[in-house]
Amino acid sequence: PLFAAVLEDEPSLREPLRTALLTALRGGQRSEALLVGQRLLSPRLWRYVPSASNEAAVRLGRALVATLSDLQARDPEQCYRFLFPTVAGPPRSGSSAAEDQILAALRMVVATARDSPAEPLDRPAARKEVDAAFGRLRERHGTDVDVLKNAQAPGADRARVCAMTIALYSELAALPPETAGQALRHALGPESPPTA
Repeated sequence: PLFAAVLEDEPSLREPLRTALLTALRGGQRSEALLVGQRLLSPRLWRYVPSASNEAAVRLGRALVATLSDLQARDPEQCYRFLFPTVAGPPRSGSSAAEDQILAALRMVVATARDSPAEPLDRPAARKEVDAAFGRLRERHGTDVDVLKNAQAPGADRARVCAMTIALYSELAALPPETAGQALRHALGPESPPTA
């Protein structure tokens, strides 16, 4: 249902997805087929976040914290790959439970964005909350938080990028629900929502 919703909004992806899935299945890689779908469609899913409900954004934020924490504990490089697959390559599959949490959260994001979009995001107010969260992180972690300014730069400390991303998303998700939802919709979603 998640991929079907995205394909309904972006029918031009139908054929590339079909081809990629068939190739994976014909190669006897059933487990790879779902990953292929996720890799192709995942970048589009984040475009729904600004229009999602605050509840869906908070659920996604918490799922990200759980997934990133799991990946960081096992291998910081995989955590970084999850965050920046275009820079570092796609991550190897992580914990099935964590991936299920992310998919369930993304389903809720897409469903709420399509079926009952939230009020327009007040980006200046949300930005203030994100800036305040950075201030609190700076108090606790010092200049380590600055790694997020150039997280994709060559030579970036990838383990530190992951640790500070986890800390930031944890800080935002811990805000009161409405404030957390606004801040996470701003932080996780691009400036422009998907077009129908």
